[in-house]
Amino acid sequence: TALRNPGLLVRHATAPDETWTWNDQAQTFKPPGARYCPWCSAVFEDFDHTCPWTGTAIAKNNIFSFRLFVGALQILAYFTAAVFVLGSLGIAGRDS
Repeated sequence: TALRNPGLLVRHATAPDETWTWNDQAQTFKPPGARYCPWCSAVFEDFDHTCPWTGTAIAKNNIFSFRLFVGALQILAYFTAAVFVLGSLGIAGRDS
């Protein structure tokens, strides 16, 4: 997710249509659903959050990769917990 454009919007001095609203912080018009990120000082489509470790915005174009990463971490956590429990009970690696 750190190497992909998250959905950064270019600045617009005029609104492309009447649904766009002005954002004072970014000094640009933004479409519905877009939000300003204070860490990045930019507007992103379907902005979710900014990663505190990489400083990367998570938005429209990289949310799928982010969700895959979080899902893989959950699977790894469950696997690690299972190995720990089985090892603690003496079931894993027992010689017959």
